Amino acid sequence: MSRHRLAITPFLNCESLFLSEDIKSLLHHQFIRLSDIEKDVMSWLVNQPKPVSLSQLLDHLQLSPSAVLNAMQSLARRSLIEKQEQDHQTLFSVAPGVKQYVKTQPSPS
Repeated sequence: MSRHRLAITPFLNCESLFLSEDIKSLLHHQFIRLSDIEKDVMSWLVNQPKPVSLSQLLDHLQLSPSAVLNAMQSLARRSLIEKQEQDHQTLFSVAPGVKQYVKTQPSPS
C-alpha cells in the first residue's frame, strides 16, 4: 500500500479535486477495514472546519483515551488523518480528498 499512498497523497491534499475511480477504490478498501471507533473518529473529523486537538476529540467521542489513541495511530498509519504541530499542541485533520470521499459516501443504514 505504501507505493499507492505515495502516489495519491498529493492529490488528496488538493482543496478542489476530482477523485478518480482508482482513488475511490483505494479509499474504499481502506474504509471497509476500519473499526467502529476509527469510523467514529473519521466521521467527526471530516465535519470539523479546522484541525482539532486530541482533547477536543476525546470530549466529543467520550471514549477511553487509549481507544481513541489507538484509533488515531491506526488512521495515521493509513494516511487517513494528518497531524500538525501548532503552538506546542498537536492538531489533527483530514486531507481534503479523503474528506470529499467520506462526505460523498452513503451513510450506513
